[in-house]
Amino acid sequence: MTQEQSAQAVPAISILIFSDDLVSARLLKQILAHRGHRVQEVSKVPLLHAAIARQVPELILLDVIAPGEAVYALCQDIKASLATQLTPVLFVSAFQQVTDKVRAFEVGGDDYLTKPFHPAELLARVDRHLKLARLQQELAKEKLALEQSYAQLRAAHQRISLMSGVLTEHLTGVLLDGKYLLSAKLDSGGFGVVYRAEHVALQRPVAVKILRLQHPNLAESQLERFRREGVSTCRVIHPNAVTVLDSGVSPEGIPFLVMELLTGHNLAARLAQCGGVLPIAESLRIIEPICEVLIEAHAAGVIHRDIKPENIFLHSGPGGEVVKVLDFGIAILRGEDDRTMTSVTKLGATPGTALYMAPERVQGGRADGQADVYSLAVMLYIMLCGHIPFSVTHDDALRTMFSHSYEQPVPLHEQNPAIPSQLATVVMGGLIKDPGQRPTAREFLAQLRASALE
Repeated sequence: MTQEQSAQAVPAISILIFSDDLVSARLLKQILAHRGHRVQEVSKVPLLHAAIARQVPELILLDVIAPGEAVYALCQDIKASLATQLTPVLFVSAFQQVTDKVRAFEVGGDDYLTKPFHPAELLARVDRHLKLARLQQELAKEKLALEQSYAQLRAAHQRISLMSGVLTEHLTGVLLDGKYLLSAKLDSGGFGVVYRAEHVALQRPVAVKILRLQHPNLAESQLERFRREGVSTCRVIHPNAVTVLDSGVSPEGIPFLVMELLTGHNLAARLAQCGGVLPIAESLRIIEPICEVLIEAHAAGVIHRDIKPENIFLHSGPGGEVVKVLDFGIAILRGEDDRTMTSVTKLGATPGTALYMAPERVQGGRADGQADVYSLAVMLYIMLCGHIPFSVTHDDALRTMFSHSYEQPVPLHEQNPAIPSQLATVVMGGLIKDPGQRPTAREFLAQLRASALE
């Protein structure tokens, strides 16, 4: 390729030369112009700034005899400007001291060429820095475009999430996923809405839980929690655990769980109806099947972590009342996916309900089956006497969590002297601070059954 062909092959660009060496500046301009570049030469700082204001150059040459502090300061100003911070700055100087070169790089210079220079070396360095500058500029444009697209997607996601939170309350009459006809809303909470529905093909009544997506920042963790609820429940095969029949995301983007349809009310409602206290026999009749579910769950590697009256349903079945354990939404699954499941629930706050939270969970430790036993013991304590085990109010979550860790529970027989001493001892044993000293679900059940024979 001839020199003329090479000049035609290189696109014309803008190079600005600031020089106090007129001879060198003319030589630089001649070499660069012959290559096909558009070159402008200035000898005063105000003229340099004026030229940049008119058109930002693609490359700046600081052609000086001695690169003193004024030149270094000029380079710093160029690099500090938003308009020229990506513009390559090349020093061209007769000074060859290492200290001069180092200083030039310290103030933002991109290269340092000593005089006398060879034209081929000058052009090679200019070409290299122009290519790098173009890449940086393209990357900056792509980054800006991606940020703008992300902002638009985020805004759209937020609108969809907020709309989803509203729509979940108004799905009566909808045929979900082409299979489930939603007929009536049964319950509504912060995490989801439960509908009575019918599996149309099987003509079977079911309950469908719809995930409520309320904030885009939490959508991923909410979806994972919802998925975990289905997986955890399916691992626990027991007649006293609610049965999940199906799960998925509808073509309209609605996450759902299909469960057996229960009729009746939860334990919290039963306690409210009875003034906060249940007879001993009824309390044990409710607690024993919960223990059996926990034994099965722990054997399957599932730690429920949210045992409380609201998650215990008293189902009116054909053969009488059946206790059902609900809501495995914050359960931990022991096994190959333990780390994934655990990370989703650690979002800056301990998941669960403060009143029933075991000390090791309050303190951020590893939860095992004994944490569920602690929650169960708190619940049984309340069922038997109508009071919580500590000297705090129900609505003081922080003090309650502190009490779980550091305050000894009030002995059950002091709250209700009518409780048999052996039963009271069993309940208090479930409230031991050290999980290693606390009974397992199987041991707790055996102790309860033994106390009933007293």
